[in-house]
Amino acid sequence: MAFNLLGLATLAAGALASCGTTLMPEHKDMYKRAASLTRPEDLSLASRQTVEIDTYIHVVSNGTTAEEGYVTVDQLDQQMAVLNEVFGRHSYHYNVKNVEYIESEAWAHGEDRQNMLMTLHKGEYHDLNLYFLKNMGPTNFGQCSYPLNLTNFEGTEGLKERMIMLDGCMVVSNTVPGGSRPGKHDGLATVHEVGHWLLHVWSSACGDDGDLVDDTPAQSTHHYGCPVGADSCPDLPGVDSINNYMDLTDDDCQTGFTPGQVSRMHTMWTTFREPTM
Repeated sequence: MAFNLLGLATLAAGALASCGTTLMPEHKDMYKRAASLTRPEDLSLASRQTVEIDTYIHVVSNGTTAEEGYVTVDQLDQQMAVLNEVFGRHSYHYNVKNVEYIESEAWAHGEDRQNMLMTLHKGEYHDLNLYFLKNMGPTNFGQCSYPLNLTNFEGTEGLKERMIMLDGCMVVSNTVPGGSRPGKHDGLATVHEVGHWLLHVWSSACGDDGDLVDDTPAQSTHHYGCPVGADSCPDLPGVDSINNYMDLTDDDCQTGFTPGQVSRMHTMWTTFREPTM
């Protein structure tokens, strides 16, 4: 049961050489529901109201050097500046409420993740918990929770609370501004992971549902580097979204979200994460 809970809570993953994203039926159904609820006016309404999201940062390393996964306060400030510059264009602002440093060799290497999340998580479901780890395996640069419909977990005592505790984004520390990861050291790995209100822009086949956003062209594979003109679905309109934050291209290749993605973000927020009064 513990494995299934963690699977539900954290299955959106990014990688440099492979991608472990696996959509469970619950996630797919939620995104289809959000697609049916997304309205053209969502984007214009969002442009007039800024959503403030409290953010709790956890730096999990096995020492106090960059090689051990340590992230300095200055780097965290730069990372949050990048996050807020990108999402600020779309009426989101992340307010850092607390930063904590934890030394744990196991946790820093992505081991025993469920226990780490259950131990360190702070705040509520509408808050962001951001974990920086030394590594998460040989290829992954991060992993973040897809939003969940928490009402589905209210029938079992304590289950809803556990799902909230497991919610958060884990990012490899060498991707922050000034980090050492080739192609991914300007802070956009965190943007990608926090961007998982959305699905990746690619899917397994040109003719399937894709990412359920109308203005991202069909794309059957992810990309690295910056392959200008890549078109994995040549028989369908548009070229691949190599400049989109939800592909896996290098940071200096990525430039934005589409209007449809922004509208979907706001639908996901108001439907699944926005606190009720």
